[in-house]
Amino acid sequence: MTDKTLHVQRAVTRGENGLEFGPPKNKQSNRVIDIDPLTLKIVKHWKTAQKAELLKLGLKPVKEQLVLSSKSNGILSPSKPGKWINVTADKVKLKHITVHGMRHTHASLMFESGISIKEAQVRLGHSSYQTTADIYTHVTKKQKLETGKKFAEYVNF
Repeated sequence: MTDKTLHVQRAVTRGENGLEFGPPKNKQSNRVIDIDPLTLKIVKHWKTAQKAELLKLGLKPVKEQLVLSSKSNGILSPSKPGKWINVTADKVKLKHITVHGMRHTHASLMFESGISIKEAQVRLGHSSYQTTADIYTHVTKKQKLETGKKFAEYVNF
């Protein structure tokens, strides 16, 4: 992460010796994502807290520090974020959602906000426009309501 961007350059895979980094799924998965000022502020705050936590554990942050790392400052188990989400959902009495479900929610909200399929394709790292359209363009309730309104305004009803 630098300035107002997040760099997606690697993917976690299971290798012969456990978790390791590998290349992203496709060329488009290696991407730079713009992030908003509030998200940037939260990530910077987290990085400061993370550095302090690592030092308490006797570990030194590395130059390319992972945003989320294991207690030994290594690759975090892919199942761990899902566990965090479940604990948080239980605390605040929300329905459980998977990490991939969060990706779907992010995509749905992008479309609802008016972002084009092409812009979403780039942000999500899909190799084709069709993949994004096939997986993520289900119509939300808000969009259904807006469709009639937009059409009526367009034809001057």
